[in-house]
Amino acid sequence: MTLIQSVSGIRGTIGGAAGNNLTPTDAVRFVSAYGHWLQHRHPQPHLSVVIGRDARPSGPMISNLVSQTLIGMGIQVIDLGLSTTPTVEMAVPFYAAQGGIILTASHNPVEWNALKLLNEKGEFLSAEDGQALLDIDPSDILYASVQALGSIHQPGDFIDHHIDAILKHPLVNVDAIRKARFRVSVNGVHSSGGVAVPKLLEKLGAIYIHNPYGEPSGKFPHNPEPLPEHLTTYCEMVKNESVNLGIVVDPDVDRLALVDENGDFFGEENTLVAIADYVLGIRPGPKFILKPSPKRHCQKTWMPTLYIGRRRSACGGQNERSGRRFGWRRQRRSYFARFALRPRRSGRHCPAAVAHGGKSGSLVGPQSHVPRIHYGKIEGAGRTSLEHPRNTGNFG
Repeated sequence: MTLIQSVSGIRGTIGGAAGNNLTPTDAVRFVSAYGHWLQHRHPQPHLSVVIGRDARPSGPMISNLVSQTLIGMGIQVIDLGLSTTPTVEMAVPFYAAQGGIILTASHNPVEWNALKLLNEKGEFLSAEDGQALLDIDPSDILYASVQALGSIHQPGDFIDHHIDAILKHPLVNVDAIRKARFRVSVNGVHSSGGVAVPKLLEKLGAIYIHNPYGEPSGKFPHNPEPLPEHLTTYCEMVKNESVNLGIVVDPDVDRLALVDENGDFFGEENTLVAIADYVLGIRPGPKFILKPSPKRHCQKTWMPTLYIGRRRSACGGQNERSGRRFGWRRQRRSYFARFALRPRRSGRHCPAAVAHGGKSGSLVGPQSHVPRIHYGKIEGAGRTSLEHPRNTGNFG
């Protein structure tokens, strides 16, 4: 069994001996250190912390321990109950709280749970802040007197507020999505996503929602990490259900993968790139760098590609069309891709890139030791435009 403490929080398997697993003793000790850190970061009389959890069977037990420990330190608790990681992150600044705790082990199996810590912005702690928390001496922690104990406020389903914010976002074309009348399948692995995602789809006008794992029992139907090897049965289910799209999330809904109507998988690294393409196509910003996995980014099996910029024909002729194009390496195009990622800004010259999928790939900030996205034209349909600084001499 395992207990892991890091600058991002504490995670471990439930049960066993204190100090070796995530036990009530360890949860109380860690939350006490977090409360002490908040009190020194925000030296004011009334502090508040937002908490929320996924549907793991250990969630209510850990949530009660966290809440009562914070109350014992004189801190007000805003308990969202069953929620998602993005929802808790949104709730922290909404309630002007000084911090937040997400009770989830993310994509890990059911025997795991964790405490993810947020600052007053709803962001994860920096490495410096996390280390400061880990360095706190337990003997320095003080608890509140009986007159100064905190309390719990349960505001109801904040997921509804989160959905309303999504619908009002200027980059979400609600009318276009409603007119499409999508038929959608949802795989929420019997956790928060099985509740939150269908609610959003209903507001977006989906005419049919297939939700086989919607009951938030915490009994995951398969390994909850959204990888293709864990989703073979679900991909076949999507294909047989005659839907336009399958949506797969992990237990706390901070990872997203898609399955098209043919049962083909589009992984979380690729959804991130596709969304970045859509946003940057409307709101141009700084350069992004793709750090591909050295082992997997050239595999043929999972090679969805994202073309950004002007594309010339393979024979070097004139532009076939301007804008952005999404497709599969083997030229497979899904109904969802044609609808949602078709070129939108004809004539605009955007950064040219081909983003290859892979389990370990990620979008990272500007760094000198990773490939730089090349600005220019893509001269062939399958040709990469990633240039490594070692080959180009460009380390900027």
